[in-house]
Amino acid sequence: MTETVTVPKEEWEKLVKEVEELKQMLEDYYKTLQPILYIVKKLPDLLTDPTMYKSLTPIFTLLSTMDNINITALNALTYGGMTCLDKAIKQAMIDPNKPPEFSITKLLSDKETKIALGILIELLKAMMPCLYDTVRDQTKP
Repeated sequence: MTETVTVPKEEWEKLVKEVEELKQMLEDYYKTLQPILYIVKKLPDLLTDPTMYKSLTPIFTLLSTMDNINITALNALTYGGMTCLDKAIKQAMIDPNKPPEFSITKLLSDKETKIALGILIELLKAMMPCLYDTVRDQTKP
Protein backbone atom coordinates (compact mmCIF):
# COMPACT_ATOMS: atom_id res chain seq x y z
CA MET A 1 0.00 0.00 0.00
CA THR A 2 1.67 3.14 -1.18
CA GLU A 3 0.23 6.55 -0.78
CA THR A 4 0.90 9.53 -2.90
CA VAL A 5 1.13 12.82 -1.08
CA THR A 6 0.94 16.09 -2.89
CA VAL A 7 3.12 18.87 -1.53
CA PRO A 8 2.54 22.44 -2.63
CA LYS A 9 5.32 23.86 -4.80
CA GLU A 10 6.20 26.67 -2.34
CA GLU A 11 6.60 24.21 0.51
CA TRP A 12 8.66 21.89 -1.71
CA GLU A 13 11.00 24.74 -2.71
CA LYS A 14 11.33 25.76 0.93
CA LEU A 15 12.33 22.20 1.90
CA VAL A 16 14.83 22.01 -0.96
CA LYS A 17 16.35 25.32 0.13
CA GLU A 18 16.66 24.11 3.74
CA VAL A 19 18.35 20.90 2.58
CA GLU A 20 20.82 22.93 0.47
CA GLU A 21 21.58 25.19 3.44
CA LEU A 22 22.16 22.15 5.67
CA LYS A 23 24.42 20.64 3.03
CA GLN A 24 26.44 23.87 2.87
CA MET A 25 26.71 24.00 6.69
CA LEU A 26 27.93 20.40 6.72
CA GLU A 27 30.57 21.19 4.10
CA ASP A 28 31.71 24.23 6.13
CA TYR A 29 32.00 22.13 9.28
CA TYR A 30 33.98 19.52 7.39
CA LYS A 31 36.38 22.17 6.05
CA THR A 32 36.78 23.62 9.55
CA LEU A 33 37.40 20.26 11.20
CA GLN A 34 39.72 18.87 8.50
CA PRO A 35 42.93 20.43 9.98
CA ILE A 36 42.00 19.18 13.45
CA LEU A 37 41.45 15.69 12.05
CA TYR A 38 44.87 15.84 10.38
CA ILE A 39 46.54 16.82 13.67
CA VAL A 40 44.74 14.04 15.54
CA LYS A 41 45.92 11.50 12.96
CA LYS A 42 49.53 12.77 13.23
CA LEU A 43 49.50 13.17 17.03
CA PRO A 44 51.08 9.77 17.85
CA ASP A 45 54.01 10.56 15.53
CA LEU A 46 54.35 14.08 16.95
CA LEU A 47 54.40 12.84 20.54
CA THR A 48 57.28 10.48 19.84
CA ASP A 49 59.32 13.02 17.89
CA PRO A 50 62.31 14.12 20.06
CA THR A 51 62.58 17.50 18.34
CA MET A 52 58.94 18.27 19.04
CA TYR A 53 59.34 17.20 22.66
CA LYS A 54 62.39 19.45 23.15
CA SER A 55 60.63 22.41 21.58
CA LEU A 56 57.58 21.95 23.83
CA THR A 57 59.62 21.49 27.02
CA PRO A 58 59.31 25.15 28.11
CA ILE A 59 55.52 24.86 27.91
CA PHE A 60 55.58 21.67 29.98
CA THR A 61 57.80 23.44 32.51
CA LEU A 62 55.44 26.39 32.64
CA LEU A 63 52.50 24.08 33.31
CA SER A 64 54.34 22.33 36.13
CA THR A 65 55.28 25.64 37.76
CA MET A 66 51.64 26.77 37.68
CA ASP A 67 51.10 24.47 40.68
CA ASN A 68 53.54 26.55 42.73
CA ILE A 69 52.08 29.97 41.91
CA ASN A 70 50.16 31.87 44.54
CA ILE A 71 46.87 32.25 42.67
CA THR A 72 45.57 34.97 45.01
CA ALA A 73 48.64 37.11 44.45
CA LEU A 74 48.51 36.46 40.70
CA ASN A 75 44.83 37.46 40.57
CA ALA A 76 45.51 40.60 42.59
CA LEU A 77 48.43 41.48 40.33
CA THR A 78 46.36 40.92 37.19
CA TYR A 79 43.36 42.86 38.48
CA GLY A 80 45.55 45.68 39.76
CA GLY A 81 47.48 45.80 36.50
CA MET A 82 44.32 45.99 34.41
CA THR A 83 42.77 48.63 36.66
CA CYS A 84 45.89 50.76 36.54
CA LEU A 85 46.19 50.29 32.78
CA ASP A 86 42.59 51.43 32.34
CA LYS A 87 43.23 54.54 34.45
CA ALA A 88 46.47 55.28 32.58
CA ILE A 89 44.76 54.99 29.20
CA LYS A 90 41.96 57.31 30.29
CA GLN A 91 44.49 59.80 31.66
CA ALA A 92 46.61 59.68 28.50
CA MET A 93 43.56 60.28 26.31
CA ILE A 94 42.40 63.45 28.05
CA ASP A 95 42.90 65.54 24.90
CA PRO A 96 42.74 63.35 21.78
CA ASN A 97 43.61 66.33 19.56
CA LYS A 98 47.00 66.79 21.23
CA PRO A 99 49.08 63.59 21.23
CA PRO A 100 51.56 63.20 24.07
CA GLU A 101 55.10 64.32 23.33
CA PHE A 102 57.97 61.91 23.77
CA SER A 103 61.28 63.02 25.22
CA ILE A 104 63.88 60.58 26.49
CA THR A 105 65.37 63.15 28.85
CA LYS A 106 61.94 63.89 30.34
CA LEU A 107 61.21 60.17 30.50
CA LEU A 108 64.41 59.36 32.38
CA SER A 109 64.00 62.30 34.76
CA ASP A 110 60.41 61.32 35.67
CA LYS A 111 60.33 59.71 39.12
CA GLU A 112 57.43 57.31 38.37
CA THR A 113 59.08 56.13 35.16
CA LYS A 114 62.35 55.47 37.01
CA ILE A 115 60.50 53.42 39.64
CA ALA A 116 58.56 51.46 37.01
CA LEU A 117 61.69 50.69 34.98
CA GLY A 118 63.54 49.74 38.16
CA ILE A 119 60.81 47.29 39.17
CA LEU A 120 60.74 45.81 35.66
CA ILE A 121 64.51 45.35 35.57
CA GLU A 122 64.60 43.81 39.06
CA LEU A 123 61.85 41.35 38.08
CA LEU A 124 63.76 40.37 34.95
CA LYS A 125 67.01 40.00 36.90
CA ALA A 126 65.27 37.76 39.45
CA MET A 127 63.48 35.65 36.85
CA MET A 128 66.19 35.07 34.26
CA PRO A 129 68.52 32.74 36.21
CA CYS A 130 65.58 30.51 37.11
CA LEU A 131 64.25 30.51 33.54
CA TYR A 132 67.71 29.86 32.12
CA ASP A 133 68.35 26.94 34.49
CA THR A 134 64.93 25.44 33.84
CA VAL A 135 65.26 25.61 30.08
CA ARG A 136 68.82 24.29 30.23
CA ASP A 137 67.81 21.37 32.45
CA GLN A 138 64.80 20.50 30.33
CA THR A 139 66.63 20.64 27.01
CA LYS A 140 69.64 18.50 27.90
CA PRO A 141 70.09 15.69 25.37
